[in-house]
Amino acid sequence: MVTKFRNVKIFKVAVIMTAIFVSSHSISQQENSAQMLMRNMIEASDELNYSGLITYEKSGRLKTSKIIHLVQDGISFEKIIHLDGPAGEFSKFRSGLSCESSHMEDTDMDSLPNINTNSFKLLQESYFLETRGQLRVANRKASMVLVNPKDEHRLPYVLAVDNETNLLLMSVLLDLSGNPLERFQFVELNVGEDVASLDFPEGSFQAEKDCKSADSTEDTSNWSASWVPSGFQLIDSERNGQTGQQMLVYSDGLAVFSVFVESPKVSAKLPVLATRHGASVFVTSKTKIADTEVTVSVVGEIPAGTAKMVAESIVHASKLLKPS
Repeated sequence: MVTKFRNVKIFKVAVIMTAIFVSSHSISQQENSAQMLMRNMIEASDELNYSGLITYEKSGRLKTSKIIHLVQDGISFEKIIHLDGPAGEFSKFRSGLSCESSHMEDTDMDSLPNINTNSFKLLQESYFLETRGQLRVANRKASMVLVNPKDEHRLPYVLAVDNETNLLLMSVLLDLSGNPLERFQFVELNVGEDVASLDFPEGSFQAEKDCKSADSTEDTSNWSASWVPSGFQLIDSERNGQTGQQMLVYSDGLAVFSVFVESPKVSAKLPVLATRHGASVFVTSKTKIADTEVTVSVVGEIPAGTAKMVAESIVHASKLLKPS
């Protein structure tokens, strides 16, 4: 009887260990498959010409737009034209160095995921990537990828990658409870020869040159965040000489948030508040340097609690240089 019990116990342990091994192996395969899909998606977005109709849903508002994407000599041109609501359009050139020169009029589309080779390496440090089966988008078969954060300081994405072209067909940004906040997706897509008749706009090479020159601007910021979530890096900073406002931009390769520090004169007129519009949170806080109070605002696609922690961590450079 004891021997029989031991055999049953050993059998149960073996089953559990096998299940753990199979589960780990399955997860590893999902991660490898998802990474390959993402890499193929990045290559496709850099190499293919396409046009189509897209919808963008945010805070219960649905917008339909036409998109044109053309590539020539390592430079891509993208134009988005709104087809309903207020008239507007957005266009940009981007070189292989991910340098952009853009013209924007009333658009939300610039907040869409912009993943390139460099940002993909960075986002893998902060997100788990998993394949989640097949679906149809714009009458095309697609593979679903879940981009799941490794902590509570960023939001999850669901992506749909076209099986035929590897283009991104859909992106849904979720809150931490899994509810959709923003959704972008194609409803019609034409690729390759279907858009070969479209002309690449003139001025692209000058735009790239101007963009490279702008990238070399010296950082003159006097403020810094003493805390940001692990994985986020400072990617841009600017100071407005007329208003005294300073801006810091952080990204983890996928999510982006901006920090605005207002001058004391402007800060006196601004309230402390917290609100959300779609996936974008807006949080303000007051901080003091000596006897002067300034307003700090954090805007971006991150949880409200994280934005508040970042806003409250902003310190003046004089404090950072002060010996402890």
